[in-house]
Amino acid sequence: MQPRCFFLAKSYSSAGKRTEAYFLFSLAHSLAADALKKLRSVTNHNQVMTKEVETLYNNCRSNSCIEHAMGIMENEKAPEDLSKKISNVSISGSDKKVAPRIAAYQPGFQAIARNPIVLDLAYNSIDFPSIESRLKKDKKGFISRLWG
Repeated sequence: MQPRCFFLAKSYSSAGKRTEAYFLFSLAHSLAADALKKLRSVTNHNQVMTKEVETLYNNCRSNSCIEHAMGIMENEKAPEDLSKKISNVSISGSDKKVAPRIAAYQPGFQAIARNPIVLDLAYNSIDFPSIESRLKKDKKGFISRLWG
């Protein structure tokens, strides 16, 4: 049993978004702690599920610590990296490097065509009331009604 926020945190971690990954690992850690507490309160709890939740709890804790440490290390290295990047900049602009593009995690929303809603499925089984009393009784024929 692995919650979605754990895997979402893994994807943020692989994308280098440390803050988001740390937050999601912490959220998954607290959810796993709540689930573990509820599982242990049940008298006949499933041992396999309890073991899986304990594993998730430990993984979330270790990953949140790793993300926190990586964030601190990247924060400390940021001035050094910036000075290296600035020293490599040329005024002529001839040596432009193409940065690799990473695909968006979730595709954008698109409108899709829908089938119309069919509301007359029971049309053949409905007994409609007679409307003969509402019709005007004309003695004229159909053609005389058109050219009047």
